[in-house]
Amino acid sequence: MITIPLDIPGYYFDAEKQKYFKLSKTAVSGRTDPYSVASIKKRSEQQIKTSLQTKIKSDESCAASRIGRSAFRKATAAFPTLCLTFEHNVELKSNMKRQLAWECMSKYLKQRYTTKLNHIGTISDFDVNTERRLICIASTLRGKLRLMEMNLNHELLQKHMNTTFVNSTSEISSVQFTTFKSIDAIIATQLGYGCRPGCAEIYQYLDSQKELLMHPKMMYKFQPARTAFIWTSAVCKPSGKFALGTSDGVYIHSTTNAGPDTTSLFDTSSDVVSVSFDSDVDSSVYCGLRDGSILLFDMRRKPGVDLRRPASSSTPSSVSAYSTIRHSVAVSCLKPLYGGTRLLSSTVDGKLFLWDTRKANSPLLDFGDVTCCVQSSFVSDATDSVVFSAGNDGCIRSWSLRTGALLMQKELLRNDSYRPTRSKLRLVDDSELWVSLDDTLQIWNI
Repeated sequence: MITIPLDIPGYYFDAEKQKYFKLSKTAVSGRTDPYSVASIKKRSEQQIKTSLQTKIKSDESCAASRIGRSAFRKATAAFPTLCLTFEHNVELKSNMKRQLAWECMSKYLKQRYTTKLNHIGTISDFDVNTERRLICIASTLRGKLRLMEMNLNHELLQKHMNTTFVNSTSEISSVQFTTFKSIDAIIATQLGYGCRPGCAEIYQYLDSQKELLMHPKMMYKFQPARTAFIWTSAVCKPSGKFALGTSDGVYIHSTTNAGPDTTSLFDTSSDVVSVSFDSDVDSSVYCGLRDGSILLFDMRRKPGVDLRRPASSSTPSSVSAYSTIRHSVAVSCLKPLYGGTRLLSSTVDGKLFLWDTRKANSPLLDFGDVTCCVQSSFVSDATDSVVFSAGNDGCIRSWSLRTGALLMQKELLRNDSYRPTRSKLRLVDDSELWVSLDDTLQIWNI
């Protein structure tokens, strides 16, 4: 380390000789004196800066090797100070604490509320709006859609309203709260029946004063040109886009306040029975097919071109063949995690898998054949630490997405002879787990 001497006017310090010398009056104007105090300070600061940059690069290399290059780039983009060792370790420890906290909380679910809905039949789907304290319930009984109010304790009130599709011979396959052209709305899909194709309808349920409408107003209706069944739907709430999984493929609808609406069809080799948007990129749509494969579509590319195709000898040489995630049976539910680098999927035979989308040859985690149910849905928390699922064996379970271990298994109904035919899950505000079992609705506190 260079010792910085005192600044004496009219003199300069020679570091080698450790002596002061008087400045020459004939020095060239503008010439930098290497023995001046300013030059010595500048060289000392440059050495400290170079040493710090070398340490940061070393820390970046170590962190990238531990968590992976792509994950580290995403982390540093979101947290610019993550390249420093201290901040990086703090962030890793914080994420680990959140994961362990969720794993612990999921073991102690407490049932708080149970109600049986009369004259509604089996619940095919439901969604919860906690801001307005509303729950929308879709029924298999003559295509009935029911909107009910809740009190502050999220208990259902007797006051409710009903609306029924025009074609009441088909059941409602999915229902979700969404925003359509900056208006609070409900999107419901009708499955279809016989020669009649399915359809998607969007209803406005609040008036201009944000009061509940007794008769929701239809704002939009979409029906495929060909006879097709609509199995499921997904909504990207920030952008207002929604996707429909049909027997023809997946329809992706983009909505704008000023310009015209656009609908793109991505053809698939089999029925699309599950669909999900990437939470980070609203242009990426994951589709689970009846033949067990999962496809990823990108709306930024030409409509009808998918990013992941099954590799075969008939694939043209000019087209890159991508590996496709495949299951032995139909995919009942899927959800991308960690910015699309991981994918959680379930099948109709009750199995649950966690995949790495970059290496889709085999699953990262196989949660085992312990679900004993035909899963129609699962949910994960906001930190993607725990996954919950309920099935027709009358039990609710949770697994750790970090280790794949079974954390909890509880009986939903204390009746050994009863086995629900359908079950749906919703995780509300990361604090309540809503479960539907045929015509019964339960709320569990986390």
